[in-house]
Amino acid sequence: APRPAINVNVSAAPTSPNQCDAVTLTATVTGDTSASVSSYTWTIDSNETSEDETFTTTGNQVTRAWQEPGRKAVTVTVTTIDGRTGNGQTQVVVRDVVPTATIQEPQCR
Repeated sequence: APRPAINVNVSAAPTSPNQCDAVTLTATVTGDTSASVSSYTWTIDSNETSEDETFTTTGNQVTRAWQEPGRKAVTVTVTTIDGRTGNGQTQVVVRDVVPTATIQEPQCR
């Protein structure tokens, strides 16, 4: 009998961070929840370059921060020990933060 599909839910907290705020990304298997996961391959929109960042972890959670505002795509491919794969994705909208200036009083000498 065919094994159940591997479905992946990807969540981000927070989903609308400010620039440079840490975002926790979590991948959760929602199809065959009894499947043993061997790896999570993450593809994340990069900070300044047009190249995406791709890396593999054994854990289902990573933390990222973006310096550039805008919509960032996050895709995760889950591979099980028996060779099945499933994909999930989400988007993070990084908000533009208005720079703040600090004004100092002149120092009398």
